[in-house]
Amino acid sequence: MKKHLVHTAFFLIGFAALGGLLLSSCGQEAGLFPESGDARAVDVRTIDEGSYLSGGETIDISLETLDEQEFPDRMEVRLVDLYGTEYAEPEVYGETEINRNTAVQYTLPQLESGRYRLEVTVLSGEKLLAEKEVDFFYEEGPFSIHSIDSYPPVIPPGATAILRAEVSSPDDANPYLRWSAGGEVVGEGLLADGLDALQWQAPKEKGAYSIRLDVYPEPPAAGGYSFSSGLYTTVDVFVSDPKKPARYDLVPEQSYSYLYHFRGNYRNSGTKGEEGDLSVIGSPSLSLDSSAFGFQLTGSDGFTLEDASLPVNKGKLQPFSLEFRYLLDPGQKARRLFSLDGAASGMGLEIRIDDAGAYRAVLSVDNETAESTCSYGRVPELRATSLILSVVPEDQGFTLLWYVDDSFVSSDRIEISPPAFGSGGQAGKASLVIGGSDGFSGILDEFGVFTTDQEGRASVRTGMFREKSRARYGDGYIFAEGFEGSHLPSSIGELEGTAGMEESALILGSGNSVELSEFSLGEGVEIRFTGDGPPEAGIVLENGDSGEPLARFGIDGNVLANGEGGGFLMNPEPYSVIIRPEAETLVIRRADANGATDEEIRIPAPIVPDMLRIRAENPGPGNRDLRLESVLIISEQTNRNTPLFSDQGGSIDNRIIAYAAGSRSSLP
Repeated sequence: MKKHLVHTAFFLIGFAALGGLLLSSCGQEAGLFPESGDARAVDVRTIDEGSYLSGGETIDISLETLDEQEFPDRMEVRLVDLYGTEYAEPEVYGETEINRNTAVQYTLPQLESGRYRLEVTVLSGEKLLAEKEVDFFYEEGPFSIHSIDSYPPVIPPGATAILRAEVSSPDDANPYLRWSAGGEVVGEGLLADGLDALQWQAPKEKGAYSIRLDVYPEPPAAGGYSFSSGLYTTVDVFVSDPKKPARYDLVPEQSYSYLYHFRGNYRNSGTKGEEGDLSVIGSPSLSLDSSAFGFQLTGSDGFTLEDASLPVNKGKLQPFSLEFRYLLDPGQKARRLFSLDGAASGMGLEIRIDDAGAYRAVLSVDNETAESTCSYGRVPELRATSLILSVVPEDQGFTLLWYVDDSFVSSDRIEISPPAFGSGGQAGKASLVIGGSDGFSGILDEFGVFTTDQEGRASVRTGMFREKSRARYGDGYIFAEGFEGSHLPSSIGELEGTAGMEESALILGSGNSVELSEFSLGEGVEIRFTGDGPPEAGIVLENGDSGEPLARFGIDGNVLANGEGGGFLMNPEPYSVIIRPEAETLVIRRADANGATDEEIRIPAPIVPDMLRIRAENPGPGNRDLRLESVLIISEQTNRNTPLFSDQGGSIDNRIIAYAAGSRSSLP
């Protein structure tokens, strides 16, 4: 591509124009130049300025006579570059060629890539009737605009958004991009300088706004382009309050007292409303990565809220969770993620990346301090990560639970008594800082303080296993429960005895049982246990209508049919248990990873129900607890021949997967 110094080009153009004026004034006296006629006598029509052309193409040039007293008798066409250099001899078209009511076709010669000017002069004798100059681009390589995307897709009023274009060009090219909104240029520059992405300040008024992108194959000689490019596209972007969450948004918003999506603003979307809007530390800049959209922090930037409210009820601190989603820059050590300083209560909490590159929390009440380290190991880098720290205050201490990428990792018991809050106006108030001095470097995508579950009860963060399962199985997802919250989920059925929630598990003591879920033929169920459960515990498969037990899956590795041992081992390899109805029989077989039958038992069942029921039980005797981690139901079409799940972190010692195949109509 031809490249020239900008100031040199500007000087040459200006000098050529000045010289032309001087010669013209002399030429009129000497008779060297045509007389000036009526410039409106003839209208010249040809390509648009800024057009992209290539070798061998023809340019149509047509004339329209506007003054019947003036008839052109010839037309001259010259091809020059911006420095006045002519390419080939001028083409001259006579009266018969330009008055045929058809366009003259001017064929382009082979040229180097660059910007050129087409000059057309129309004369009648020595009288100038019309002249026209059109700049165009000669390019043999492909230039194209594939798309323009808005981040976020729906922009809140007054927020800053990133508009990103996908532009392709030849390898040796560096196109010049010009962005316009409402007819005004809002950004321009070279593709190599990052102008395929633009930060745009949305208006405060809601509505649809037109954004235009012009792509020029090379930078302008000086100042900017005075004409539009022949390669452009326009899109409408929408300024409004989003009606539904984006893919990675923390939800539901009503469960968070403070929630920040960082959609180009620092607005609180949680229940505390505007009183929770953040203030800025330093100069966070809006940033976009393939997996994260938010604000880039550089180690000293961040956000603060001076008067945040801790979740307090009747003077007692309630459970809550701190949740982050970010993309960390490499090499993050000894950096602060978050701090909470409650001056009125003497309570403080800080989350850091320690000297070893691991997550660490420091909790303090008055003069007592204790630490908790997440056992995940080094923090993930170069990919967007979710971190949750759940804080559970108890009578004589705290339990801290760590989750990474929505999976439970570890927990610690801290022997520090929770603070007691008085009734003063500042009781339960704290200052909140994200990043800031000695803070982390990376893109901050989401942050929230989770305080209540979907039923309005004070709770730590819940629903992670459900959200992860829904994302993984899509339309095949039916039901999932991970027992992460502070209360027994209402989605779980009848409970016999008592059950507790502890460290992302449902705890069933000796003599207790709970109905987990119903599922139909054509659906798969996975039950996960953690820890070393009692061998007499397990899962009972029941008739969904009558409650009659059909089979028992023992966590000791046996299937029992009507109290009799079925005798095939469930562990240690992943497996699926396929339940298939046959004539007056319920066939239960184990399948290997390829879906091939391994072993099976047959249970007499004169009437196979439409619905099957799953119950977890710890019948005793003894005093050992059964720890149930999760329940999952997916459709048959999701995964027909392989185990439903593979381990995703945590210590998983036992699992039972039941997969019901067939339908009620297949029975005689």
